[in-house]
Amino acid sequence: MTATGVAIDIGTSGVRAASLDLETRTALAGISTACHPVPGGNLLDHLLYASRFGLVSAHRIMIKTINALIRDLALPGAPEVIAVCGNPVQISFLTGRAVRDIQYTPESARSREEPALPHEAMVLDSRALGLDASCDLLVPPAIRAEVGADAVALIRSAETAGDGPILATDFGTNSEMALIVDDSIFVGSAAAGPALEGQHIRHGMLAGPGAITDLAYDWGWKVLVLDDRMEPVEGDTVDFRTGATLKRGAMKAAGITGVGVISLISAGLATGVMEPPRIRAPPGELSLQNGVVFTEKDLFEAGKAIGAIRAGQMALAEHAGIAITDVRTFHTAGTAGSHLDPLKARDVGLIPGGVDRIFRHGNTSLALACDLGVGEVRLDALQAIADAAEHIAFSTSTAFRENFVREYAYWCEGAPRKRESISGTPRVERLPDRWVPGCTARTRPRYRIAVSDGARYAHVCPNRAIVAGDDCLEVDLRLCRGASCLQCAARGLTFGEPI
Repeated sequence: MTATGVAIDIGTSGVRAASLDLETRTALAGISTACHPVPGGNLLDHLLYASRFGLVSAHRIMIKTINALIRDLALPGAPEVIAVCGNPVQISFLTGRAVRDIQYTPESARSREEPALPHEAMVLDSRALGLDASCDLLVPPAIRAEVGADAVALIRSAETAGDGPILATDFGTNSEMALIVDDSIFVGSAAAGPALEGQHIRHGMLAGPGAITDLAYDWGWKVLVLDDRMEPVEGDTVDFRTGATLKRGAMKAAGITGVGVISLISAGLATGVMEPPRIRAPPGELSLQNGVVFTEKDLFEAGKAIGAIRAGQMALAEHAGIAITDVRTFHTAGTAGSHLDPLKARDVGLIPGGVDRIFRHGNTSLALACDLGVGEVRLDALQAIADAAEHIAFSTSTAFRENFVREYAYWCEGAPRKRESISGTPRVERLPDRWVPGCTARTRPRYRIAVSDGARYAHVCPNRAIVAGDDCLEVDLRLCRGASCLQCAARGLTFGEPI
C-alpha cells in the first residue's frame, strides 16, 4: 500500500489540504473549504470569536473541519504524517494554544505581565489533539506572535529567486513582510486592517461569485466579475465621472473584493477622479454596477491599509540601513497577493517603484506543508530561518510611526506626498507551483446551531447569512461577518455552540 501523508494550510480565507504520496513525493489530490469554518471574514473576526466564545469552541470547529477534509481526500490508508502551516491565530485554533500574546502589542503584554508563549517548531500527537489519525503532526515555527509559520514559508520562497535587496509581503489584515539584505532578514507585521480582504468596505466581500475583482480600460472602465467557476467575466462598462453605464455586461455584481479595491483605486488615481481623501464624482462615490458603489469612506479605510503596509516596508528599509528605492526584487503572496495585478499594486504604493522584478507566488504556506510532509525540508531548518530573522515591532518603531503619519496625512487628510519615481516596467513572473494536485475539490463548511425558534434570528442578519430550519439554523459562513457584527447575538443567539 502506498505510504501517504496530508499537508494542510490554514489561512484566513479557508483551509486547504492535499494528500501526499510519500514515496514519489507528489500531491495526489487536493480539497479546500469555500470559506473559513470560524464565523467572520478576517483575522480580527476570528480573534474576537475566540475571545468572546472561547478558544475551545474555535479549536473544536477547526478539528472538525480538518477531519472532514482528510476524510474527503479518501486516502488509501491511514496517513503516516500530517504537516500543517498557517498564521499564528489559525495554528493556535488547531493546537488549542492560547492566543493572548497575539491580542496584545509587546509592551501591552509586558504591562499585563502576560507570559510569552512558545512559538518554536513542534511535533504533536494528532490523535491527542482530536484528529482522526494516529501519526505525528508537524508544526513549523513562528517568528513572533504576529509573524507566523506562513511568513517563514514566504521567506524560504523569496530567498530562492531574485537579486537583493529583496522585499516580500503577504497582503492581508496583519500584512507580514520580510526584507532580505545580504545575509540579514528583517521582518514585521503591519496592522493594515481587513480592507484589503474586502471588509470594512461598504459593498466589500470575500472572493466569490458576483465579486468584482478587477477593472480594465475599454473606452470606459470595464468591470470584471467572478463567475461560479471563480473566473473573471466581463461585467458592465462604466464612466467614473458621470456614473453612466456605457455597456451592459453578462455578469451581475454583488460586491467588490480587496483585490478589486486596489484595481479601482489604481484606476481612480490614474484618471484623477480620486484625489485622496476625495472622490471627484457626484455624490462623492463611484458607481460600478448593480448598485455596487465605492465611497469616500471606503477610500479612507483602504488608504489606511495601504498606508500601514507602505509605512511597514519603509520602516524595515530604515532598520536595515537602506532606502526603499534600493529594493530590486519584490515577492507577493497570500490570497490577495497571488491574484493582485502587481503593476496596479505599484500604482497605489504597495510595491516600491524602483523594483526590477516581481515574483508572484502561489500558496507558499501549503507548499511548505507539502515539503515538510514528504521530508524535503526539516523542522530544524525552518527553525533556523525563524531564529535568524530580526523582528521589528512596528508598535514601538519610530520609523514606522513617522512614515505612517505621512501616509495617513496623504490618504485621509489630503496632504501632498512626494510621488515615488517609477523605474520603467518591471519583469513580472509567476513562479510554478509543483504541489498543484491532480484534482482539487471545494467544500463548504457548515455551522449549525440548535434552536427551537430560528426564524426570529434569520431576519435580523444584515448579510442574510442565516437560514432557519425546523429545529436548527444554519449560518452561511461565506456571508457572515462574525464577531464584528453580532446583530444576531444581540438577540440572544449563542454562536459558540455549533452542532
